[in-house]
Amino acid sequence: MKKVLVAAAGLMLVGTMASSAMAEFEFSGDARARFYAQKNYDEFSAISGVNTKNDTRWKSRVRLNVKATTKGGAYAITRFHAGDGTWNGGNSGTTDVNVDRAYIGVPFGPVVVEAGRQGRDITPWLLYGNDVDGIDLNWGNDSTAVVAFYDMNNENTATTTSDNDNQTLGIVVTQKFGNGWDLLVGAAEQINDVKNATPGAEPTDKNAFIGTVQVNGAVGDVALTAELATQGKHFYSSSANYNADDDTGFGGYVQASMPVGAVDLGGMLGFTADGYMMDGGEFGPFNMLNSVNVINTGIQFAALGETFFAVFNPSYQVSESLTLEGVLAWANVDDASTTSYGDGSKNRDMIEVSGVVKYAVTDGAALKTYLGYLDTDNMTDDNPYAFGMSLEVTF
Repeated sequence: MKKVLVAAAGLMLVGTMASSAMAEFEFSGDARARFYAQKNYDEFSAISGVNTKNDTRWKSRVRLNVKATTKGGAYAITRFHAGDGTWNGGNSGTTDVNVDRAYIGVPFGPVVVEAGRQGRDITPWLLYGNDVDGIDLNWGNDSTAVVAFYDMNNENTATTTSDNDNQTLGIVVTQKFGNGWDLLVGAAEQINDVKNATPGAEPTDKNAFIGTVQVNGAVGDVALTAELATQGKHFYSSSANYNADDDTGFGGYVQASMPVGAVDLGGMLGFTADGYMMDGGEFGPFNMLNSVNVINTGIQFAALGETFFAVFNPSYQVSESLTLEGVLAWANVDDASTTSYGDGSKNRDMIEVSGVVKYAVTDGAALKTYLGYLDTDNMTDDNPYAFGMSLEVTF
């Protein structure tokens, strides 16, 4: 029996050596363990659609990225999640392990073709981190990068009378200029012709155009970012049917930051109109007015009506290991359709006051502590506040 085990181990070793000779493997990833205590969060469930809780909870996740590259330059990329969820007696997530990225890349001369399960990133303001099945054509040089893509967002062939296929064709062009300035232009058409359930009826046209122009650069010590974007009616995201308004939505912002010694002074002004929805999980320096942070309320405030918002977010690097960050955010919401919340007033002024203490425990590991308070201007009966801690590892 021992000889059999030794022979099997030898064959596995030979196979590993052969695989290593044919391809190079790169590993990276991140992991975290979080604790949070929330108060007066349950009232946001009806507003955000997220089952927020008045509770104290622990959550954790381990995420591993694997890239295998052949000698010819072709590659395959996968990303694994393990134990992603709230602690519950060893049943933290819906599945113990799942894969949300699995795609290949093959060079055809100057063009690299990527195909499979990917994340669709244009900008955090327009569309970012959507899980898609699609094909990318990538071309670039030192100053220009072009990505043309096709995504299958929804393939529904359950019946012949309600075939709802949602596909996206798009392009993103990034151009670098001198003195640190660059320009990004992105555009996409979502093709969503829905068959009518009535036999013989014409399909319902729910196509939508989305586009954005983003400029990044610096004037002296002031770093600047500005973006203006549009989303057509029925714009679809994997997390929501974002723009259900009757009009084409528009939104934009200007962001600036300037170092003053160990202090970085940051600020932002922005607006949304006619149903425009920024990515609530990825955009902005908010801690509570978003949907992913450890003390988030789950609210997407642009979903409540047309908005104008301003943010002041300074940071102070106390030492190489310790950084303090603050957020003072104001969002005025013209409540065009959701008058059933709070006192039914047309305009609300939500104010977030929050802060983060970041401490680098060691190389690749950090402890973050969060405090936050949100004045909802009678949108909820009680104003929410929270405390959170997140121990994070990157490798």
